[in-house]
Amino acid sequence: MKGTSILLVLAAALSACAGLPAARMALPDALAAQAPEPLRGVGGKRQGEFELGANKGRFERGADRLSLFDDRFVADRATAGWQADDGTRASCRGRQATASGGILAGAVKRYTVQCDITGPQPAELQLQADSATLSPATRSGRLVAGGTTLVLRSVHRVQGSPLPLDAPIGYVIEHEGRAVGAVELNGPVPRVWRPAPGTPLHAPVTQAALSLALLWDPA
Repeated sequence: MKGTSILLVLAAALSACAGLPAARMALPDALAAQAPEPLRGVGGKRQGEFELGANKGRFERGADRLSLFDDRFVADRATAGWQADDGTRASCRGRQATASGGILAGAVKRYTVQCDITGPQPAELQLQADSATLSPATRSGRLVAGGTTLVLRSVHRVQGSPLPLDAPIGYVIEHEGRAVGAVELNGPVPRVWRPAPGTPLHAPVTQAALSLALLWDPA
């Protein structure tokens, strides 16, 4: 009877944990009142079809890790490609290398991302870790599309908590110092905030959000 009671308690605890809502990214005030759009069809799949509002397309991605000397040297590499129904294509590459010895560890090569985007509105996205040793592992970069430049900044804070996460929970996308979009990576369904269709920043923010959401992050 006692064993049965313990099992019931454990089952109840697991059920309660399963019912807890996922941690949500802390958003700038400019986006907090805006409803996000789910990026459907992605999950943990290596390839398939995605849907983001009226935007649909296909994606393919992969990741591999080289580990040497009992994990004292680790090199991570990730690739992602996507094609939207409007003819936009993106090819993204992410790289990172870390080394450790005893209790010390650091990045031999800081995390970097490069995306080349072609189609109706060509663009280039670059992102990198701000430091080899900084914790949390903040990242920043930009997407340049014609005469438009968007600034990308990693987000490490969740709603309701004063403590930052080491790995990014998502990214905020800024234009001329103002938050105009975001992508949240936590959970199987990424969430995207972006300007309304038909506005000048809708396409480049969409390009940045899709690229960041589809590339697997070693963190």
